[in-house]
Amino acid sequence: MTAVSRANFPSGGDYAAALQNPVVSFSDGDLRGGKPELTKLGIPRAISGNFASVFAVTTADGRRFAVKCFTRDVPDQRERYEAISRHLAAVALSGLSQPWKMDFEFLPEQILLNGRRWPVMKMAWVEGVALDRWLDAHQSDGLSIRALADRFAALVGDLERLKIAHGDLQHGNLLVAPDNTFRLVDYDGMFVPALAARNAAELGHRHYQAPIRGTRDFGENVDRFSAWVIYLSLSALAVEPMLWSLLRKSEDEHLLTSEEDYRAPAGSWRLDQIASVSPEIKGIAEQVRLYAQTPLDAIPALAPLTRMARPSISAVSSAAHTSAVTGAAPASPGRPAWLEGHLTAGESVEPAPRFTRRRAVDWVTAAVIALYVLMSVASVFVGFFTAPLLLRAFALCVALVGMGRRRRPEWRTAKAARNSRRAQLRELSGAAAAMTRMTADFEKENKRLADQLTQIHQARTGVDTKRAQEHNAIDRRCAGEVARVSRLLFGAEAARQRSITEELQALVTAHIAAELCRHDILAEVKNISGLGPAAARALARYGIVTAADVHVTFAPGSGAYTTQVALFQLPYGQRTRVEGIGEKRAAALESWREGLVRRAQRTAPTAVPQARQIQINQQHAAFIAKLQAERDAAQTSGIAAKENVNRRLAAEIVALEERRRRSESERAVNRSAYERNSSQVRAGALEFERLRHKAALERRARRRLNHLYYLRFSLFGF
Repeated sequence: MTAVSRANFPSGGDYAAALQNPVVSFSDGDLRGGKPELTKLGIPRAISGNFASVFAVTTADGRRFAVKCFTRDVPDQRERYEAISRHLAAVALSGLSQPWKMDFEFLPEQILLNGRRWPVMKMAWVEGVALDRWLDAHQSDGLSIRALADRFAALVGDLERLKIAHGDLQHGNLLVAPDNTFRLVDYDGMFVPALAARNAAELGHRHYQAPIRGTRDFGENVDRFSAWVIYLSLSALAVEPMLWSLLRKSEDEHLLTSEEDYRAPAGSWRLDQIASVSPEIKGIAEQVRLYAQTPLDAIPALAPLTRMARPSISAVSSAAHTSAVTGAAPASPGRPAWLEGHLTAGESVEPAPRFTRRRAVDWVTAAVIALYVLMSVASVFVGFFTAPLLLRAFALCVALVGMGRRRRPEWRTAKAARNSRRAQLRELSGAAAAMTRMTADFEKENKRLADQLTQIHQARTGVDTKRAQEHNAIDRRCAGEVARVSRLLFGAEAARQRSITEELQALVTAHIAAELCRHDILAEVKNISGLGPAAARALARYGIVTAADVHVTFAPGSGAYTTQVALFQLPYGQRTRVEGIGEKRAAALESWREGLVRRAQRTAPTAVPQARQIQINQQHAAFIAKLQAERDAAQTSGIAAKENVNRRLAAEIVALEERRRRSESERAVNRSAYERNSSQVRAGALEFERLRHKAALERRARRRLNHLYYLRFSLFGF
């Protein structure tokens, strides 16, 4: 196809008009018999993009295609699409992480417009929803968003492995199918190895591209910045869904970050908010902050969180993940939330103490216990010792066990360590209590602000819903008025033709009437068979003087009249019988009149005079202009009504936005104050919990120094 300047390409409106008659417009067999999707006004619905309009066309056998009609020229368009098509055709779906690849067909000379055929691209219609709309519907489902982030990372991995770059990775080109897998659409700016010597055909959506990207940045790494940007948003939303309403408005054309964040990344408040979600998300945010000012060929491939420590989505999953990955102590109901991740199950303690090397007191204790046992046995079999004596001996044994245990160096060392640990815990208990109190206060306030932000978001959603409902009502009202006017416009030409036909008919009727008035009955009575002067004078007495006055009807006779009776219509409307004019004379009179009519018809006008035609056309044009003005007025009134709705609701939106910013500011201040204040006691609190944990381990270890262990040691030496 010969290159054509952008100005010469048809507009989206031109294509919409052509699609109203696909049989004439298309040469492709599928599209010729198809029906385009229509708007409420019966016009083909267009999805307009940077340099093309896309229409949905359903074929006669039920297949649905997306037909892209180009509104400006793209250099080497045909060669680019052929190279992309060849490369994608060699990619097997079975080797992809998900069926994101869409087959297409470039038709170079296809749609007829302005006397020539223009190129289109035909692609099977994709059932899916744009990524931003999917997030609108699933913003509170962190697990689904996390799974989607993983699928996005897998898609990017496919592109890297296949040495493909989409060129315009953004929410509108990432469709989420019903099975929550991605479909990648719009391959206008795609890079494949065969295009390595060319420049980029487009620079992509500004909210997803690094500011330094130019047309010469066209290679397999051109998607990397966009991939980091999208993955950052998905990963952050999986952890903190509230970011969706905090960092964007419903009409924004970006996810959580925008062009302004990449132009001044160091001062980006959005990146700061995202970075506060978790250390892992902060790491990705800092990567985006860095890569915004990095040459594209130096940006590394996306490294998803599946290869890093992944942030938790809930407290339960956080504890389980921390325990599994870092060996952290499992969460306990009594342990403060701020402590999780700071204690380890393998806290090192001294080896468990035990008694070693019996001393004199141990031998004495063993001898007394042995003597007591012998006395007890003897009392059973011989009855030599009395009960009081045995009780005193038992008391002596107990006293010796207690004394011997207390005199052991192992016990004295363990007791001293216990007392020292208790003193340490008493000294640090205030910091732990303060930390727990601060954390509880922070979480309470943070929850209050989060609930407040949720309410604001719900209120904003309610305003958006109300606005959409009122806009829909206005659209329905305007559509009805426009449809009424359109029907009148459609029939306007037929009405003009009817006016001309009626005007001509009136001229012919007037001409015939004038001709009939020129023929007097009495003067031409000799030309009327069976009629004489007397009969003519009888007719004249009733006002029937000329041929124009003759209007005869015949009625069945009765009584004395056995034949039909001729009734003449008088000028003032009555019908009467004229004496002397019977059926035959009346028929002759009627025949004479009809002959005159036929003769007059031969000389009647055959067309409306030019001046009158001009007048009718002017009236028709005025009527058309009036209808068009009514249609424009209906559309203008609809726009004005929508603007009134927008103005009326704008105050609510501004108030809600101000409340949102205030609440978010309070939330940031609350977090900052908590971090600042808690940092002063956090070290002491952590040390308190570490020592308390160690004290519990030591307490379990001291069980080997209790009375029973000492009794066994004194008797048996182990």
